[in-house]
Amino acid sequence: MSEELSKNEIEQKDDSKEMVVIKYHDRIHNQWIDVEVTKEVARFMESDRKNRKRAQDKFEHYNKQFDEVFVPSKPNNERFLCDPNADYETIKENERKEKFEEFEIEHNRVLVENSLDCLTPDQREVVELVLQNLSYSEIAERLGLENKQIVTNRMRRAKKKLRKFIKDTEN
Repeated sequence: MSEELSKNEIEQKDDSKEMVVIKYHDRIHNQWIDVEVTKEVARFMESDRKNRKRAQDKFEHYNKQFDEVFVPSKPNNERFLCDPNADYETIKENERKEKFEEFEIEHNRVLVENSLDCLTPDQREVVELVLQNLSYSEIAERLGLENKQIVTNRMRRAKKKLRKFIKDTEN
């Protein structure tokens, strides 16, 4: 139901008996018709449409296909059932937070990847191996270095350069 009357006029709570023409969907005949109503009725119908839309959205949220009910969780790609007792607004807020966290993680990943260019080749190699979850001893062995202290020093200098580079780029 879309009104020819602007929404600002309706939201001004003008309950006058002035007549306006709105578009109304006749569900019985499945067609749109022009209906002349008072501003009060037009405001009520718009409010009713919004309430029905909210109820329909809530209904659709809780009535999904079986495979849509399972949501992948972050650790180990386990799957769990959505809490059917959770408040709709809470669920939406949690979804918004998850999307923001995913965006933030991706942003930080891209920032670090772009920052690797400021490192020396030796430092970059150490950082990339650390990102592969290798220990400093394993890195020293793989790179043919005498001991893990050399890896520690390279990593410390690399972290310092990365912090400075990222701080300069964000400002």
